This record gives sequence, structure tokens and C-alpha cells, in this order.
Amino acid sequence: MKITPIRKIGIILILIIFIPILFVSLYQLSIQNETEKSINSVYSNQIESVLFSINQYNEDLTSQWRSQLDNLLLYNTQKEYSTLIPYYLNKNDVFIDFSICDTSLSQITTYNHQGITANNNNLLNTLKTNKNLLKKLINYKQNNYYKIEPLQNFNNTYLVFLSESTFNTHICILNINNQRYLNKVIALRLIRSAGNEFIISIKDKKSDKIVYSTFYSKKTSPPESIKDLWILPNYQVGISLKGTTIKELTAKRGRIFFVIIISMIILVTVGIYFIYKSARKEIELAQIKADFVSNVSHELRTPLALISMYSETLELGRVKDDTKKQEYIKIISNETARLSRLVNSILNFSKLESGKRIFNFSKVDLSELLNEVCFSFEHKLNELNFQVDKSFNSKNVSIIGDKEALKECFINLIDNAIKYSGNSKIIAIKTGIVKDIYFVDITDFGIGISEENQKRIFEKFYRVSTGDVHNTKGTGLGLAIVKQIIDYHKGKILVFSKLNEGTTFRLNFPLIK
Repeated sequence: MKITPIRKIGIILILIIFIPILFVSLYQLSIQNETEKSINSVYSNQIESVLFSINQYNEDLTSQWRSQLDNLLLYNTQKEYSTLIPYYLNKNDVFIDFSICDTSLSQITTYNHQGITANNNNLLNTLKTNKNLLKKLINYKQNNYYKIEPLQNFNNTYLVFLSESTFNTHICILNINNQRYLNKVIALRLIRSAGNEFIISIKDKKSDKIVYSTFYSKKTSPPESIKDLWILPNYQVGISLKGTTIKELTAKRGRIFFVIIISMIILVTVGIYFIYKSARKEIELAQIKADFVSNVSHELRTPLALISMYSETLELGRVKDDTKKQEYIKIISNETARLSRLVNSILNFSKLESGKRIFNFSKVDLSELLNEVCFSFEHKLNELNFQVDKSFNSKNVSIIGDKEALKECFINLIDNAIKYSGNSKIIAIKTGIVKDIYFVDITDFGIGISEENQKRIFEKFYRVSTGDVHNTKGTGLGLAIVKQIIDYHKGKILVFSKLNEGTTFRLNFPLIK
């Protein structure tokens, strides 16, 4: 396939504009993905930090309770426990009771807020079934690390730790009320940690329901990260962003970026299309101008050659016969008139283009003007054996127009009809009135014009480049001049044509009111 200049421009535009934008878009997309990963990582770390701080707060708080109870057991006798332990329990209403058991798991004593002691065999049996928990606490103690472990499978929470008294090591069990602990201790910490950015909630693992949240709303998104609440094994703490989740923000940003990229590609594509169209039009115009120069040169060369040849022959006195002399003089005269028409056509077009042509408007009888034009073509029509069928409106109707300019229009159209009639030697000229319009039809029955070329025949310098049309002499200005003159007369020019059947040019003029 031949690469034309227009195709070359299209390829260059794609290479220098579209492909770099495509690469930039892909690069920006990759950057966006990396940015989104970074954002997700930052938020995930922030969420993990918040959750860790909540669990750390619980651990610090329980460590404080253990330390206080350690001191109570270490510096007091067993007789004083029944007074001091209830006093300690009453200082914080999240405590339900406190139990002390020996390491052999043979006896357990439970103290409540009222100082009543009792044997809690159910708790003792539970301890016996959780010996691994006790071994873990003992191992911690041997390494000088006193850790607290929650005991599961209870509606409330039992915190188990080892404590040293004067004579023995005790297993201590602090029973706390889950709901009170959540509402009075954890809630304040959650509100402080959540701030205005996060929603932190507590979920009961058994019922799978939210039992506490820093922000209640029907549209609240599920937690993006969730962890077990260490001090309350049957509960989990979850955290999410207020309003919009990270995933939603990422998805929204992705959609916005996608819309921007698509819009940019569309705009660039449209821009390339218009640049390509403009460049194509300029190239075609340059080609048409080049063809125009070539055609004009050819049109000038032929009559000049004939004038030069015949005038030289006459000048040298080579022709003795008077009849021949008259024939040569007539040829010189015709070719001179042809040159004059060509030059006038170019000058008139130039004046029309620059808006310098002056029109002298007056009443014009188009039927009379058409007869004058036909008479001027009479010799040429007879010479070429053409038949002209005239059908003029019988009414004496005039329009407002420039007689010389309209005459130029009719000359151009009749001249074209002669050129493109092919083997058909008939031209029809008709005038008539339809409503407030006076029309003139000039018809030939020749080669016709294709639909594609009909759209462009009134463009300056344009000539159909196929078949017999290409071989016919012309500058490509005739129809452009006709259209401009008709436009100045507030009229309209229409073309009706079929290939190999002929062409009709209709000129519509407004009637004088």
C-alpha cells in the first residue's frame, strides 16, 4: 500500500502525540497503584496501632489491678483479707468478686463486695480442667514474669494470675463484669482512640452482634480490621474509617483516574482528528493550487502558441491567399478572446475572494440576458453541431442584479455544458417561477457528476480528476465564481446530476417585491 503524504501525517501524529500519552497514562496508572498500596499500608499500620494501643491499655490496666492485689495479699494476713478485699472490690464496680486458691487446687475462697466468703466449687473444677493455663503462669513466674491470663467459657471474665504471700503462692482469680467494663472503662479509651476519623466497635463473638460502637449509623461499614480483645476473650474489637472505607476511597479514586484518562484520550483523539483533517485539507488545497497553476499554464500556453504561430506566419508574408489570411486572423482573434476570458476569470475570482469586486445592481430581464449569452455562443455551438432547446417564462419578469456578473455566470455554465456533454449535443435552458423564486435551469445530457464530487464542485480550484473530466481543459474556478456571484445576489445554486445521464444547474433568484 502506497503511503501518501496524508497517511504519513496521520502516522506521525499518532507517533508523536497518541503513543506518548498512552505511555504516560500507563505510567500514571502504575504510580496510582503504588500510591494506593502505600495508602493502604499507612492506614493498615494506623489501624493496627490503634488496636494495639487498646489492647495495651487493657493489659496495663489489668497489670495495675494485679499489682494492687499483690500488695494487699503480700502485706496482710489471711484474717485481714475478708475486710480489705471487699474494700478493694467496692472501689471499682466493674469487679464482681475475687477468689484465692492454693496451687494444689484443693481449696478455693471467694470474696464479694459484702465481705461474704464462700467455696466456689464450679470455679475450682474449671481451674482443674485448665491445668495448662496454670502451668503457663508458673513458667512465667519462674522467669520472673507475672502475667495475667483470661479464663474463657464464662459469661463474665475471670482474670487469673499468681501472687506471693508471706508463706504461700496463691492462684488469684479476679471476676469482672463484661458489660460494665466495656461501658465504663473501654468506652472512654475507644472514644479517645477513634477521634473524628475512625469508628471503633466491640463485637460479641457468640452472638456476632455489635455490643458497643463509638458511632452508630445504619450505613456504618463493617470493620476493615478486627482483633480479639485480650482481656475479654469472648469479644473482638474492630475499626473502620468514618463515612468511607479505604477500599471505597481507593475504588473512587480509581474511577476518577479512569474517567480522566479516558477523557484525555478522547480529547487527544478528537484533537488528532481535527489536526489530521486540517492538514489533509491544506495538503489537498496545495495540490489543487498546484493543479490550478498547471492548468492555467496549459490554458495560456495553447492560445499563445497559436497566436504566435499564426501572427508570425502572417508577418513573414507566407500566406498569399486572402481567404487563408482571414481564417488566420479569425483564429488569432478567437484565441485572444479566449485569453481575455481566462485572465478576466482569474481577476474576477481574485476580486471576489478579497471582497473588492463592485456590483452594480439594477433591474435585469433574465430571459433577455440568456438570449444575449446564447447569441454569443452561436458560432461555437454551430461549429460543434450543438442544439439548444430554450423554454423561457412568457411573463416579463425582472430581478435585481448585476447584469455583467450574471452574464458571467451563464457563460460559465453554458461553457461547462458544452465541455461535458460528451456525445450528446443537446443543451436545455429553461426559466420559470415557483412561489417567490425565479429559477434558471441549464441542462446537459452528458457524462454527469458523481454524488461524491457534487459536494465539492463549488470549491475553488477543485476539478474532478477522473475520466473525460480530467482530460477537459479548465482552471477549476468557473463554478466557484458562479456560486460566489449567486451568493452576492442572495440567490442559491443547486445541482442535480446522474453519471452518464447529464447534469442540471438551477439558479434561484428572489423576485422583486
